[in-house]
Amino acid sequence: MTLVKVRSRGINLADDFAFTGTITGAGKILSVNTAQVTDSTTGNNTSYAEHDTDLRVSVTPQSTSSKFLIEYNTKTRQTDTSRYTEIRFYKSVAGGSYSGIEHTTQIFHGLNVTISDGHLSLVAKCIHSPSTTSALIFTPYVKVNSGDWELGSRAAQSQTTMVVTEFE
Repeated sequence: MTLVKVRSRGINLADDFAFTGTITGAGKILSVNTAQVTDSTTGNNTSYAEHDTDLRVSVTPQSTSSKFLIEYNTKTRQTDTSRYTEIRFYKSVAGGSYSGIEHTTQIFHGLNVTISDGHLSLVAKCIHSPSTTSALIFTPYVKVNSGDWELGSRAAQSQTTMVVTEFE
């Protein structure tokens, strides 16, 4: 007969526990891949264009059920209160052309600031399930509604990072 200790105040984590069978649903980190740039980049494109080729992150999924947490972190400099920056993640599969992933609209609809010259943090994240074991390259694309954009913000002395975490 099995002895079960039940306490009204919960489980004492100082106790030793022995498990038999399989623990499911916990998930597992399979890989973490990064790219970063320390330079500031600028542009004035009003349609999506790649932010910086140095931010490309290559990974080959370990299984067709792999998922990816894609994270992009930078500083942005807005020089006019009526401008905004948009970020969207794109991918290439098996060396093919780049296309936006999963969403018909942007991942991050950027900033419409109320100050005329400001350096602000910009973070974009998404989870992607590509259902393939072909080599992938993820990269951020950017556009503005008008005027110029600056990412990495020289004056803010920051770096821009792309982190792609594979998990199951």
